[in-house]
Amino acid sequence: MNETQRIAAAFQNADQALRSGNVRKAAGILGDLAKAESNVVVQWTAALAFIQLRDLITANQFLAKANSATHGDPVTMLLKHAAQSLAGTDAAANTTWLEITRKYGSDSGVLELTQPLRRIKDFMASKGTCSILLLLQADLHQFAGEAKASQELYKRIIKQQPEWPRPHINFGLALLSTGQIEEAIRILERAVALDPNDAKAALLLGDARMKDGTRVTTPDTFPTKTSPDLAVTQGNLELKLGNLDRARSDFKAARGLAPLNPAPAIGLADVERIDRNYAKAASHYTDALQLAIRGGYAASEPAIRISLADVYLTAGRFHEAMDVLDAGLKRFPLLIDKWNVRRADAADGLHNPALAEQILRSALENVEASDLECTAALQKRGLFEKCILTYEGELGKKPPAGRRAMIQTALGHIYAMKGDHPNAYSQRLDVAKNRGRGIDWYRAGVSALAAQKVIDSKDAFRRALASPNLPSDIRKSLAAEMVTPK
Repeated sequence: MNETQRIAAAFQNADQALRSGNVRKAAGILGDLAKAESNVVVQWTAALAFIQLRDLITANQFLAKANSATHGDPVTMLLKHAAQSLAGTDAAANTTWLEITRKYGSDSGVLELTQPLRRIKDFMASKGTCSILLLLQADLHQFAGEAKASQELYKRIIKQQPEWPRPHINFGLALLSTGQIEEAIRILERAVALDPNDAKAALLLGDARMKDGTRVTTPDTFPTKTSPDLAVTQGNLELKLGNLDRARSDFKAARGLAPLNPAPAIGLADVERIDRNYAKAASHYTDALQLAIRGGYAASEPAIRISLADVYLTAGRFHEAMDVLDAGLKRFPLLIDKWNVRRADAADGLHNPALAEQILRSALENVEASDLECTAALQKRGLFEKCILTYEGELGKKPPAGRRAMIQTALGHIYAMKGDHPNAYSQRLDVAKNRGRGIDWYRAGVSALAAQKVIDSKDAFRRALASPNLPSDIRKSLAAEMVTPK
């Protein structure tokens, strides 16, 4: 029996085991295959199977083998993150996730997974597939922001393996991410029926019901006394219903069960914030922030800082708000627009409008991910015309090329916000010609299109696509646009 036949036979046997509800047998079959075969797709499939069983020691053995073959591909890292999360090693999981987003993330939050998805597709075309590999493929499409592809695969897996809870859970999560709440509830109810002890299924079902205003009910059957995650979910549900005392009680219970997790402290802070007890809210957010920093919950820290700053701003504690935001800006510089809009609000509270204007102008010149918040804040303060005159005066002084590009980028944002698309295009085209980055050509193309310069916009978009540093989500949308006949 050759390699292709061995893989096809193992996949078929694994699927048969899954259909009989024996996930452990399916994982054993795939594990034996992974020991005999060096193909990295086989290693991924076996690792995912053992992650489903929570046998993380065996899963990590296959991930180590995959890593030695690929030297740090995104799929191995994502599976490693899943294993770390299941093991409860939050600091390690957060470190891995930050590395994934740094290497493969985009401005819109999706991951660049084109190469591994192509690798899996080529593997399946030549050697066959099984439901666990299809689940991996569906999950990767979801991470890549390709909702339609992921949901079609989840449906296919559920049709093949109707008694397997995991694809129901992942499909429910995918539906929630695209706002299909009713369908998500139906799928997640089935997942809970298949495995009533699966905490993730219960959590997601609670989230779905909480988002569906016509069907919100308190999930009294969930064992919140033994699960901090479920207690937090129940607390959030009560918070949405306006039951502040019940929510406060649930979050306190969760905190007792998981004293090092910032989520219960965030919940308590949210309760007090709604109850307008800003001193207590600030205290709880501060506790949550310390837990996030010490415990490695890096992904939670920016949102906690912004919430704490908002409480300080509401309470008129502007110096404290500025301190929190200054520290956040140093730790998370890519969120410059979000930090600086609030820093400008704090400067206004400190009766320093000149500082507020300086902060917003600096943000507008440097921001890459989003210019909307900064331009909206400038517009609210009536500073558009003043900024235009100031920037044009600075351009008249013939600044160095780097500074000129920053000024023209800011002007382009302002003109676009004002609806002056010809001027926005003029500024952005000059930046693109001199700096030549993909995002600059894309912005020039957007303004040209808004100014009804169709030919110029197509030329700019083609140049953007030719750039190697264009964010992946923009590249995908442009590629589809350029091949569509007009």
